[in-house]
Amino acid sequence: MLCIAYTSIGTGNIHGTHYWVPDAQSYVNAGKYFWLQQKLHFFRTWGYPLIAGLPLVFTENENTARAFLILCNFIFFTGSVLLLFHIIQETANKILAWIGSILFLLSPGIVFIQFAVLTESLFIFISLLAIRYFQLYTRNAQPKYLVWFYLFICYAAAIRPIYFYLCIILLPWLFVIFYRRKFNWKFPTAIAGIFILFILLPMFAMKRSYGVFTFTHNSGYVLYHYIGSYAASIPGSTQIKMYDSFDKAEKALDARYGVQKTEDILWTKRDSLYRSEFKQLLRTKFKSFLVAYIFNLKENATSASHFLPLNAKSNKANHNLATLSKWENMAMSIIGFLLFPCFIFFGFVQVLRKKGNNLFREQNVFVAILGLVLMAFGALSFWQGDRFSIVYYPMVLILVAAVLQTFNKQKTAQL
Repeated sequence: MLCIAYTSIGTGNIHGTHYWVPDAQSYVNAGKYFWLQQKLHFFRTWGYPLIAGLPLVFTENENTARAFLILCNFIFFTGSVLLLFHIIQETANKILAWIGSILFLLSPGIVFIQFAVLTESLFIFISLLAIRYFQLYTRNAQPKYLVWFYLFICYAAAIRPIYFYLCIILLPWLFVIFYRRKFNWKFPTAIAGIFILFILLPMFAMKRSYGVFTFTHNSGYVLYHYIGSYAASIPGSTQIKMYDSFDKAEKALDARYGVQKTEDILWTKRDSLYRSEFKQLLRTKFKSFLVAYIFNLKENATSASHFLPLNAKSNKANHNLATLSKWENMAMSIIGFLLFPCFIFFGFVQVLRKKGNNLFREQNVFVAILGLVLMAFGALSFWQGDRFSIVYYPMVLILVAAVLQTFNKQKTAQL
């Protein structure tokens, strides 16, 4: 796979600006904050900078750090393939596990983003670790697996804060499980310690450094930049006009409050103002917000990867990769859009009726919840290609395997 990827990319593209996007530089800068200044970045959560800044402890050369992080991406990618195989094997069977893991392995959007210094590879790996440990708990009912599960969910939230509220919701649910099943007190203590270490302490650190008790100072900016300004613009704007609209809206907002996009404290003030403006927009233009949200959902689900080779339009083979990436994104998103709510709904109905159905067991419902969270919160942003879709590809593959296994068993039973 590496040979195919390098060959199709061509000499020089790996080290070009095509793969060194602005987000990548901010992650490296956040790594410098974490390791060299012993403080948290003002808008990047600490999960990925923990790794991104590690090589900068030993060298000032960012190209070396980039090479190290790309190597890490492929290690995480390999780990994700293996985890996905084991999860599907236990959910369904070995044949479906092979098919699912190979589909994941051959996904152009997933393969080529490994060459970018971004969070997707690590985030998918950690999310699959959480799913795997939850699966082990449903098989063996050993509390240690729940502790590991919660640890990986919290670390995934530190990589991408999209799981932040999920960590808070899971905390009392886990305490209830420990209490009802009379597990040893050390397990809920471990859960509480993980929440304090991974979530609360970083929030106190942000309060100490920047004056605001928050997990990240990026939420207000993202909400206004990617969806709020579009909702505030004229309905029916094209993508180009829309980009102009939120660019102008940001400048107007900065001019109104006298805030510029600068570092540290000024960024936190800007984020707070943007969050306030977004709340005001929800009260006054909620319908426009829904239009913008649906547009983002569609955009994320129908875009090809932005990390395919630079000459994708001029080279037929690479153009085919872009087409494959787009159709794969559409297929995975449509299937996920249908399966995620269905598994969650029927899973909760099954709990209320106290009637068991293997298809809608706890593990599959949890996988569907993760997938729906990723899809729903991903639509708060756009113009990122398939970045916000590939993170839930594994969840789709797991649930599809579960459905196929159930149908296969029913067909066998009828025979």
